[in-house]
Amino acid sequence: MSTDQPDDEEPVVVAVREETVVVVAPQGADVLDPEPVGVEGADVGPAGVAAEAVPPPVPALPLPPTPAGPTPAASPGPTPSPSPRPSPTAPVPPPPPPDPAERAAAAALAVPGVAGLYGGAFGEIATHLPGRRVAGVRTRSTPDGSRIDVHVVARLGGDLRELASVVHQRVHDTVGGQVHVVVADLVP
Repeated sequence: MSTDQPDDEEPVVVAVREETVVVVAPQGADVLDPEPVGVEGADVGPAGVAAEAVPPPVPALPLPPTPAGPTPAASPGPTPSPSPRPSPTAPVPPPPPPDPAERAAAAALAVPGVAGLYGGAFGEIATHLPGRRVAGVRTRSTPDGSRIDVHVVARLGGDLRELASVVHQRVHDTVGGQVHVVVADLVP
């Protein structure tokens, strides 16, 4: 076909169904040759024009039958055991001991006059642990031992030097090592 509109002599394909192509002659066309034209065994439309042979579809792979009723008894041989579930009366293992950064944060927050810990403007003051982070506490390993920086937010109205000294003493008693306390902000 060279144009969008078929000529009077050209057949028009109407539909394609599975393996058969249905061909219909244009209106007013005379069917001159009732004999099939084309390949032997090819499907032929009503106008006597042979359709292209289409290969049969590929058969689907058979699926194993699924039992309708209860499952039959297990066959002899090793069977995978289901994963053990903890019984309700089994003791729960204790949680892992807290990290020194978590213990330092708890000790600093327990001091009266400390409103919170300061993680920095962009969260850069923190200790990253597996699955969590401790904002406001930075731990480092140094040749002399460990160093812990604690950045606190203080409540307004108290002596900041005394507050920093108490936080220093509590954190040092809890985790040891070098402790540096920074009062980073004040809140009412």
